[in-house]
Amino acid sequence: LARRIAEDDLAGYSAARHAEGARVIAFSERGRRMLQSRNPLRRETVKLALRIVGRVDPLSRAGMRYFVNA
Repeated sequence: LARRIAEDDLAGYSAARHAEGARVIAFSERGRRMLQSRNPLRRETVKLALRIVGRVDPLSRAGMRYFVNA
């Protein structure tokens, strides 16, 4: 938003935010479905993967970069 204000280019801001919001909601929904899966192996595998990513610094940083820059 700050860049768009500085460049006096607010025309596409709403559309860009809507597209980004849709991407975030789709990502969240995929995660919710995996965590609430009826398949216990899938559910536990996802939980384990999240714990590993949270504890291994390079993976954690890569995950944060994905969320911040995507």
